[in-house]
Amino acid sequence: MKILQIEDFFHPDAGYQINVLSKVLAERGHDVTIVCAANLDIFPESLTSFFGTEGIVERDAAYSKKYGVKIMRVPAMGYYSGRTFYAGSVYKQIETLDPDILFVHGNDSASGFRYTHRAAKLPFPVIMDSHMLTVATRNRFANVYREVYRRLYAPIINKRGLKVIRVQDDPYVIKSLGIDENNAPYIGFGTDTGLFRPDAQARAAGRENLGIPQDATVVLYAGKLDESKGGMLLAHALLSRFEDRSLVFVVAGNASGSKAVELEETLSRSENRVLRLPTHKYPDLPALYQVADLALYPAQCSLSFYDVQATGLPVVVDNGTPVNIARVAHGNGFLFQAGSVEGLRGCIERYASLDAHTRDALKVASIAYIGTEYCYDNVAKQYESCFEEVIKSFKEGR
Repeated sequence: MKILQIEDFFHPDAGYQINVLSKVLAERGHDVTIVCAANLDIFPESLTSFFGTEGIVERDAAYSKKYGVKIMRVPAMGYYSGRTFYAGSVYKQIETLDPDILFVHGNDSASGFRYTHRAAKLPFPVIMDSHMLTVATRNRFANVYREVYRRLYAPIINKRGLKVIRVQDDPYVIKSLGIDENNAPYIGFGTDTGLFRPDAQARAAGRENLGIPQDATVVLYAGKLDESKGGMLLAHALLSRFEDRSLVFVVAGNASGSKAVELEETLSRSENRVLRLPTHKYPDLPALYQVADLALYPAQCSLSFYDVQATGLPVVVDNGTPVNIARVAHGNGFLFQAGSVEGLRGCIERYASLDAHTRDALKVASIAYIGTEYCYDNVAKQYESCFEEVIKSFKEGR
């Protein structure tokens, strides 16, 4: 298939869904193109500072050469309320590419709104996805937005049978936006098990490179260090000394936001051994994960959850969402009270107190949780099947 995707923000060094799914679809023989914004200066620093924007053309080229995915950057008019706005001329340019299917990332993006209305006029089918959770819709205008969507967009989607893939196992688009359930299939996230898997030699080498004893208990946080990800919560949790002196904390990621300076200062005052590392590019994450025993998610458990689990790391997540609770219901991690410093510390202490046999059981359960269901090759097959059905229905005039 010739698959054209349109995305608000794309960075080749990230490990987002579009990065990995596009790579795997290309590996499976499809012609994959990502259309995204060229002028990265329109995006807030909280979005761009994590990976950086220098040399983006060269970084795009490296991604394309390595994975066979084409990147088409187009000028954007602006970015507002989490949405990128493209000019009409850009959309016309996109539509001349004549794909087998257009995959719009974000039914609630400006592109999603446009293509919901234009779907009937296009010579190719459109499919969209939604990353939203019910619990995440806390904007003060959320109720107004839902009502507008239910009145203006859901009727078109339901009448024309447009598909909106739910990447979260959550009924938000069905119950809150009014999209019929048969138009909202669920295809979850996954991990590239070719990259993320246990490797004893890489573990030993990584620890040696970082000066970490081979018998230490290593606790990892890797990701954005801002308020949305619980950066200050993490810093305060690591401030006081833990009883187990074999604990080593690796904190990888660039601090951003209004509390970036305070966060770094707090981490620097920790009474524990804390290794501060910069943000890692996606291909460099497997080696980083190898050195750890336990992975922390102080807030907003990210997609890297699947990657660390595939590497054999049990996780610590908060109980703020049903998704988090369900993810660690398989003997593969720990829950703490959302926002609780003591709760997060308690989970770390609990893991540190476990014997080797129990730790091994957690590791096995983590890998088993990924299994084949959350392997991206299997996820890509589900997308293929969904795309093929949409293309078939379009050709048959349904």
